[in-house]
Order: sequence, then structure tokens, then C-alpha cells
Amino acid sequence: MTEYMGTYWSEKGKYQEEYDLIQTLIPTEGHAQDNDVDLVAMGANIYYDVYNNGGCNLSNPRFLVYLDTIEGNGIDLGVVRQLQESFNVIDHDEECDPIYESDAPYFDEACKKCDDIMDELMERVDPDIIEKCREEREEYEESREKRALMNDFH
Repeated sequence: MTEYMGTYWSEKGKYQEEYDLIQTLIPTEGHAQDNDVDLVAMGANIYYDVYNNGGCNLSNPRFLVYLDTIEGNGIDLGVVRQLQESFNVIDHDEECDPIYESDAPYFDEACKKCDDIMDELMERVDPDIIEKCREEREEYEESREKRALMNDFH
């Protein structure tokens, strides 16, 4: 049984504060302006799929690009790659999306590895980028507080 305390899934990852800060730099479509932030976004997609879906989408072509790109940047995926390779297409649903099954008992190990991968990816993000995000958040909070005070006077 996977223990979720101290994980990004429980919003208590090793670099959770920094991870939360750079979320504003991750676009909903396309690529981030910074390669390392883009890698974090790819890692987050893999992370979510493993924790939320048991990794069943890892053999999807989009996820294969994420996995290959992260590995190509020197990150060892280890058991996450084993989990991905354990899925076999068993059927297609009405929308032609593959339905997967897995006989591999890698889930708990893959969850732990995903947190390690996210830590490694976060360690690559330029501290100046994180600091800029922190400053922007503080400015936003200050302006929000000022607006709230102004509304109290009206």
C-alpha cells in the first residue's frame, strides 16, 4: 500500500513550495518558456497518471514523448519505465482509445520513484526563476490585500 505522506500527491513534496510557485509558468497548452520548467510539467503529467490512473496512459504516444524527453535529459525513470512497459493494449473503446491491462506489481515502487523524479526535476529549475515567481506571488497578495481594504471602505 502506497504511503502518501510527504509526497507531491499529498501536496507535501520535498520542493512543494517551489513546485507550487512555478505552476504559473506552465501553460495549459504548448511548452513553457524554460526547458527545465517544461520538464517539470512533463514530470507532473507522468506523476499524475501514475498516482491517479495507475500509469495506464504511459504507453500513450504523448506520454512516451514525456518519458523519452525526461530520460534524454539524464533522469533515470527506473521502475516507472517498467510500469509503462507492463501495459498491454487489450481492447479499444468506442472512441478508439486503447484500453490497457497490467500484470506488473510496480505501482507502489513507481509512486515512490515519481516523487524522486519530481525532486530531481525541481532541483534543475533555476533558483532565479523560482525567486521571481515568489516575488510575483507576494506582489499579487499585497495588491489583493489592498483591494480588500479599499472595498471595506466603500
